[in-house]
Amino acid sequence: MKLKIIKKSVIPCLFLCGFFSAQVSLTNLNNQANSQPCPRQINAFAGELCEAMKSKDSLKEIAKPYLGVYECEWLYFGDSDKKELFDYLRVELKTKGELLVTYKLKKGEAGKVPLSYEYDFDEQTLRVTGQWMLLKIDRKFPLKKGEINVVTNLFGKLVNVKFSRK
Repeated sequence: MKLKIIKKSVIPCLFLCGFFSAQVSLTNLNNQANSQPCPRQINAFAGELCEAMKSKDSLKEIAKPYLGVYECEWLYFGDSDKKELFDYLRVELKTKGELLVTYKLKKGEAGKVPLSYEYDFDEQTLRVTGQWMLLKIDRKFPLKKGEINVVTNLFGKLVNVKFSRK
């Protein structure tokens, strides 16, 4: 049985823990001539939707808009601009908390560094954890409006890197 969304007759459905209100109208296509909503289908649909949304705080948490590839815009180590050493330097935020840093130096050397992350919607921060060479990583960085700003100390020098979503 196929369902169709119709704009004229609507039934309000509150979901997502009170964050959003949607108006849903379902009609049995077999009953299209009289265009009467099918209450069982509406209840089943609304129930499944609300149940699926119960464990999530917001639509953003479900959609995960932060996922994707971020390209390095600049990289400073102390006073020197080090971005010129790279053909590319990227951070990819994958599902299930997987973060992958990929790079290729102008000299031809390329590599990948797998790490883990957690995104905090309230603070808009990215907590990165893992191991890279001899360094244990456990840092928080702001991730706002499609940009990751990394500011930290490494070997006594300030590191400032900006990644933008592509």
